[in-house]
Amino acid sequence: MREDAEEALAEDLLWGAGAIAVELWGEDTTENKRKVYHLHESGKLPTWRHESRDGKKKGPLLARRSVLRRTFAGPHKIAAA
Repeated sequence: MREDAEEALAEDLLWGAGAIAVELWGEDTTENKRKVYHLHESGKLPTWRHESRDGKKKGPLLARRSVLRRTFAGPHKIAAA
């Protein structure tokens, strides 16, 4: 049971601005990654950063595919930043 949950989470997790950009706009381009970072910094995107254990080094952005899809489904689709 636990392995199933871990596998489901692994499949749902998007690691990095490029993966998030592909989920939102279908392409991993520099422009789309900039949009991801801009939306993250402005608090308009349900993302978070992976940081080192000591908190000194910022890592890549992370998001859950299911949360992005729920957040931007229907009339609330994400527009270009």
